Amino acid sequence: MDGALTLDFNNESNAIFVFQIATTLTTGSSASIHVIGANSTDAVYWQVGTSATLGSSTAFAGNILALHAITLDPFASIGCGRAFAYTDSVTMADRNFISNDCSSYNTATGHSLTGSNDFGSLGFSGGTDPTTGPVNPEPSTLVLLGIGVACLAGTIGKAVERAEA
Repeated sequence: MDGALTLDFNNESNAIFVFQIATTLTTGSSASIHVIGANSTDAVYWQVGTSATLGSSTAFAGNILALHAITLDPFASIGCGRAFAYTDSVTMADRNFISNDCSSYNTATGHSLTGSNDFGSLGFSGGTDPTTGPVNPEPSTLVLLGIGVACLAGTIGKAVERAEA
């Protein structure tokens, strides 16, 4: 992925973007994901079949669920999300951050406070919304996470069966 990708939630509640990538997710330098029209009940998920690499200065958005490794090159950031590597590690290079604060993005000169409103990370991980108080994970989000983990486990099981054959 190079350049900018805009995800428009069209001000819908409980909207979800799910990207399923069979092998690798790689972004070019300074790639970005712009989220518009979202609110705290919306979410973005990236299910990756092998590994993910976010290029230098990438401003990424959403939750990455990768079977293997996730690498953030210098100044790459994940706003409004998390990074989960099932069998390997999440590696951060230089001046990276992963944040559930959707108003904060990493830049070469420091953090920028011009990002979008929260769109699901508090609902995904729990936490405290400054306007309404504690937030518990939404049941539909937990179901989606369970489906993603089950798919990853199934992929691993098939690979083990092939290796044993």
